[in-house]
Amino acid sequence: MNWFFILSAAVYFLQGIEGLPGLAISLWLKETIHLQDFELQRMMSYITIAWMVKPLWGYLVDFHSTKRRWVAISILTGIMIMSLLGMSNFGVSNLWLLVGLMAALNWTMAIRDVANDGIACVVGKQTGTTGKFQSIQWGAVTFAGLLAILGGGYIATHFTFQTGYLLLIPLLAAGGYILCRVPKLEGVDTRVPMKMSDYRLLLRKDFLVLVLFVWLFNTAPSFSAPLFYKQRDVFHWSPMMIAYLGVFVSILDLIGAWVYSKYCKVLPIKKILVWSILVFSPTTLCYLHYTPVTAWIYSGIFATIGMVVFLVCMDFMARKSIDGLEATSFAMLCSVSNFGAWCSAQMGSYCLEWWGLNTTIFINAAFGLLALGVVPFLKWDEK
Repeated sequence: MNWFFILSAAVYFLQGIEGLPGLAISLWLKETIHLQDFELQRMMSYITIAWMVKPLWGYLVDFHSTKRRWVAISILTGIMIMSLLGMSNFGVSNLWLLVGLMAALNWTMAIRDVANDGIACVVGKQTGTTGKFQSIQWGAVTFAGLLAILGGGYIATHFTFQTGYLLLIPLLAAGGYILCRVPKLEGVDTRVPMKMSDYRLLLRKDFLVLVLFVWLFNTAPSFSAPLFYKQRDVFHWSPMMIAYLGVFVSILDLIGAWVYSKYCKVLPIKKILVWSILVFSPTTLCYLHYTPVTAWIYSGIFATIGMVVFLVCMDFMARKSIDGLEATSFAMLCSVSNFGAWCSAQMGSYCLEWWGLNTTIFINAAFGLLALGVVPFLKWDEK
């Protein structure tokens, strides 16, 4: 089991560390290309499109080749794309080439994520460790995100975002080495015979209700870009100060992942999800008062609890994955979650453009309560 946990941690670590050039790219788009906040939020959402069609990648992983081989393909392709991103110069004239390459890199990450999640669902359900897998994975991605934020602040201060991509290449190669050490296991290294009729299981009423809940749970219009712009233009924070706030959040996220890993078998999933909606939606209004001090306070309050709630949702989704279609069904739920996040960024960008930050915050608080309407129709205790 150890090598399966190590592989899952490595895949999610790579997913988190690939954010290393993120701050440098955001600052470049803001201060060199001169995008407005809603334009930055809208553009950056385009690169995540691959995460919204994860069932397609789940179909490839479940029925074509093996899960292990798809992880290998994603690593090799990722290295090639990172080489292009690291050795190319970009400007206004070829801005969409940058977006396209970043979107392609996200595709390799999504393939790797789906294949790994398929492995985790197969092994996790066999051994009763789905919650442990989720905690290990999201603990790894959070720790990697911490390093990416801290390193990203340094890169944004002293180098270009191209340097960040070049530094990622040896880490992907290390992930390939770990993959070679994972032992073979039935259901992981054998290709599943293709049965299109099995996909009717994805249309079960209880599964579709879960899909609707996951979408609503993640779709409240977001307003992260204006906060970033405010940190830079109003608070006059340096890239490293912005990075320090991100590190603080990541540390608290790690604490949240540890809490869930320790208590995942006894925490009441339904109560946590329902109360998270009832509490988090109204408290969004606190962002109406956003200062250098409250930025740290809000991050401290929301980070740890937010990670526990997130892992509860992911664990619930993993438990609801359909036997024989683990990669596809879990990928579909994650894809819906990612589509909700994409809708959140898109709706947020238009709300910001049309009505400004304060109104967007009120809309976010109201929209977040809509998921409560689906709660009575969910099957919580059945698989």
